[in-house]
Amino acid sequence: MSSTARRCVVDELFAAANARGAVVSEHAPGHFQIRGTFLVNYYPFSKRRSAFVHGTPTQTDLTPSQAVELAFQATGGRIKARR
Repeated sequence: MSSTARRCVVDELFAAANARGAVVSEHAPGHFQIRGTFLVNYYPFSKRRSAFVHGTPTQTDLTPSQAVELAFQATGGRIKARR
């Protein structure tokens, strides 16, 4: 993935978070934490674009906007991944 493509993904993540009222911070290269109702650990550059919420199954193949939405789901439940 080129640096331009990575920048676009990061920009999309921050734009989706700002629109929803979430706070995003980068803890390590490629590891973002999204703080909404729940804390989501999101890895947008990993092979499976995985997201983790404590106490729930791992979510895979999530777009940045889906990861932000996951931070606000009352159940911390599954989001249908795009294919």
